[in-house]
Amino acid sequence: MKKVRSFFNKYAIENLMTYIIAGNVIVFVLDAILSNRFDFDLAGWLTLNPIDLFKGQVWRLFTFVFVLPELGTGFFDMILWNVMVCYFYHWIGSSLEGYYGAPRFNMMYLSGVLCCWVFCALSYVFNWFAPSWFVFSEMSSSLLNTGLFLAFATLFPEVQIRIFFIIPIKVKWLGIIHFALLVLEVFNSVVFGDILMAMTALAVLTNYFIWFGKDWAERGWILGKNKVRKAQYKSKIVKVKAKNVTKNYRHKCCVCGKTDESHPNMQFRYCVKCSGLKEYCMDHINNHTHE
Repeated sequence: MKKVRSFFNKYAIENLMTYIIAGNVIVFVLDAILSNRFDFDLAGWLTLNPIDLFKGQVWRLFTFVFVLPELGTGFFDMILWNVMVCYFYHWIGSSLEGYYGAPRFNMMYLSGVLCCWVFCALSYVFNWFAPSWFVFSEMSSSLLNTGLFLAFATLFPEVQIRIFFIIPIKVKWLGIIHFALLVLEVFNSVVFGDILMAMTALAVLTNYFIWFGKDWAERGWILGKNKVRKAQYKSKIVKVKAKNVTKNYRHKCCVCGKTDESHPNMQFRYCVKCSGLKEYCMDHINNHTHE
């Protein structure tokens, strides 16, 4: 692990998200030009698809990070949405890099890529053993961006954004929704036989727990420990209150049993010669056997 960290400390790419977003923009523009003039689907040749990957198209292992998801219905609608997406994820990536530093952020992004490779291969294996389960989907940059968003929501939960530039909402709630949708996507994809979509969601969740699983486990342990302490404290409070209800006096003579409740005008004193806190009324404070 030390060698890995030293490698990234030496060769980390500063402003990594800027280069990723620039690649997204270039691919989007080229894909729009080629699809309109030559009817060539450039994005389809760059996404990560296990069937095509194992046919020898190994460039997909690296190019899928530059493919934006298909958003919107019309051309200008797609441009508007993709501009918003690029700006949003550039902001998230830059914030994470500012928090972690370039080396650690490079490691986080690369681990997300590696998770995509692993689960892409697993989807091919599952599809090979169970040919009745078909692979419909493909992996694009939206996979890694979702993982970055979950990381951002965990580190900066109180940051507020505006949906459609109008509705204010804290990032932590969107993070919870994204996480729940990913878990639901796993079960839904398995039911409908879309293995790659299930593996896509699992890749995001796996990379997230690689980086934040330990923190959540520690939070759970501390929360459980605090609950135990709180329960013990409440139990003690209940016992003290019950004792106070039963004991309706403050002072009691150790000889005659007189109390400040039964004899409100009587004064009580502690004996300094007796061991412990022995309390006596004025009739016995000087007339008792020291214990």
